[in-house]
Amino acid sequence: MTELRPGGKGSAPNAPFVMSYMAISGGRSTHFGFMGGFGLGQYSPHPPESLHRHSSYEIVYVLDGEFVQHLENGVFRYQAGDACFLNPNVSHREGYESGCTLVFLNLRQEFLENLFAPIPLHAEVEQYAPGAIKSFIQENKSTCTEFKREYLDFAGTASLKQAGSPPAASVLLDQIAAELAAGDTGYAFRIQALLLRLFGELEDPGNYHLSRIRIDSGSEEFILARLLRYMEEHKGRAGRQELSKLLHYNGDYLNRIVKKQLGLSISQLGQRICVQEAKRLLSETDMSVSDVVSELGFVNRTYFYRVFTEQTGVTPGEFRRHRR
Repeated sequence: MTELRPGGKGSAPNAPFVMSYMAISGGRSTHFGFMGGFGLGQYSPHPPESLHRHSSYEIVYVLDGEFVQHLENGVFRYQAGDACFLNPNVSHREGYESGCTLVFLNLRQEFLENLFAPIPLHAEVEQYAPGAIKSFIQENKSTCTEFKREYLDFAGTASLKQAGSPPAASVLLDQIAAELAAGDTGYAFRIQALLLRLFGELEDPGNYHLSRIRIDSGSEEFILARLLRYMEEHKGRAGRQELSKLLHYNGDYLNRIVKKQLGLSISQLGQRICVQEAKRLLSETDMSVSDVVSELGFVNRTYFYRVFTEQTGVTPGEFRRHRR
């Protein structure tokens, strides 16, 4: 069992698990506090302009506002409910350009390995189904990738952000903070269980679009990856205005990125994604063509037929007959 230490003076700076909060307002950090790991008196914050790295993995979760993350390869914007999972080789710093409240979780390699290990009570049952986070950690542990610089990006889906209640990830972080503050008997076991549930929440495609970003890719690749996830979530039926609202970038700028990276406009990209979904529904379900048209949000059936025929060379009915 990996030791967890509640915060306070005398705690070791190389604690296996550390949780902290930061509030940014008016171009500066207005509050920074540790919930567990080591005490504030032993911590000297990095200068605002200084890129830094940790000896541990770091999860950054945005509780509210807009967070501007500065990495080696550019500047990236995260909204409330978004998160990123940095490996120890990624140099980064917090930007003070926008107001926000952040939660940081720092987890050392050995702590994570123990977290994923089977427990004697259920030796044949894994506590955590193998997912992107576990794969990310295992691959970054390998000696041949010790200099790999990459991170996981978790962008909240539109449905998550439009929900009226706080995201489950935010609730789980509150529960972890409460356990650290109380330090009651068995709190370390409960925190490990909450962390596994947090990982599962972040990996749920219904809640988050997950992208694995290499540090040698730029901010345009980052934005494109998020845009593609949102377009797929909306089955291609998302225009510039909606994407601009979701991604917090100008619609014309987004269109230029798509054109540069893919050679398509946002409208053309949406049509391709939409037709791919239509082909899937026609091949894998018994839905009528009319139902497919409605499912994809088309009001004008004639327009759908024209788009589908231009993309595939056949009508929806002909496509279905050829596939059966």
